[in-house]
Amino acid sequence: MILFGLNVRKRVLAAILIIHALFLSVFSIYLLNLPYIYEDELRLIQITSAVKKFIISKEEKPDRNRFLFVNVCWEKQLIDKLDDEGFPMGNQTITNRKTLSRFFNKINQKPDNHKYLICDISFIDPSENDKELQAEFDKLQNYTVSYHKDKNDIPQNPIFNVSKSISDYTTFNVDKFIKFKLVQGDTLITTPLKIYKGIYNQEIEQGFFYKLNNKYILNSFIVDFRIWSYDLSDQSSYKYDYINIGDFQFLPDSAFHKLLKDRIVVLGDFELNDIHETIYGDMSGPLILLNTFLAVEKGQNRLSVYYLIFIFLSFVLINYYVFDINIRFKEHFSKLIAKSPIYNEMLRFFLYLFYFTIVSSISFFIFNIHLTILLFSGYMSFLDIMNNYFADRRAKEKAIQDNVFYDIDDEYSL
Repeated sequence: MILFGLNVRKRVLAAILIIHALFLSVFSIYLLNLPYIYEDELRLIQITSAVKKFIISKEEKPDRNRFLFVNVCWEKQLIDKLDDEGFPMGNQTITNRKTLSRFFNKINQKPDNHKYLICDISFIDPSENDKELQAEFDKLQNYTVSYHKDKNDIPQNPIFNVSKSISDYTTFNVDKFIKFKLVQGDTLITTPLKIYKGIYNQEIEQGFFYKLNNKYILNSFIVDFRIWSYDLSDQSSYKYDYINIGDFQFLPDSAFHKLLKDRIVVLGDFELNDIHETIYGDMSGPLILLNTFLAVEKGQNRLSVYYLIFIFLSFVLINYYVFDINIRFKEHFSKLIAKSPIYNEMLRFFLYLFYFTIVSSISFFIFNIHLTILLFSGYMSFLDIMNNYFADRRAKEKAIQDNVFYDIDDEYSL
């Protein structure tokens, strides 16, 4: 009804603004679902994350009685290292499978005692203790075992018959962990989703837009860490229960089961080999997986209605500048605009870069979602150039036409 009350020019302009803003909104969600960012945007993400976490809002820590962290990095055994032909060429270390068998045996005495168990250990090479460990896996409940892809992007399944989930992430052009992709290769369910399904009995619905628990979500998103490596140290004021797996042999069964009661048990290497560089500093692989689950659980990758409205109005505003305000400014104040084309193009790009930086920062502070600012800045700059080109053509045509009419009037005046 509002459109019908406008003149033809304004109705056309309003239609362009709405349609183009809708297109850009959908395209921005598509870009957000990609598992990488542009390297030049990394600094903005680091700054806004630090401001949000350490200055604006007090960090909210999950309940420490909900988790138990079990370190396996100091429990090793030697096995043969085989060459490509299957012949021994030396030795290699793996997590001690006898120790794992004893640990799981204690858990299986009360299989429903724990809430969930995350076993972030790769089982690729065989050992002489595998039969015993497989027997314990057969009895284990409410758990998942990590597996990974090789250098050719081929999944390396565990040698055991277990409940498994992929635990990889991709970095592409930025050699730091930033985003986690929940569903990989269209069908591979990752460990954070497997945990969510095990606890809440909810599966992700795949499509152009992903849904979880009847809510639209981003498949790839920046993970906001709530549990840090520091939180497992004795220096932390909010220390989580953290124990080496070898120390469990000194616990009576009653104390062991009391410690695991209704907890999410995170089993993995927290100190030695499974360490990854993130925008917040070094982080162990098990903590990356757990923090990603906590982010999904909290809905930090959810596409809320308020976010969609915010992003749509942001695109409407910048479109209004490109298609209307900027053109009218050029037509009436062209003498004030610098004559250097290079200066104009740089100024134009940095104007849009500044605008999308502000929009992306607001989006992150409120919705925990960053926009792809460089791509949109470049696109709007190009659109601005084209609009100004056609505005110049219209201005020249109008000047020629006015000059012709002026000459005709002069002729008749004679």
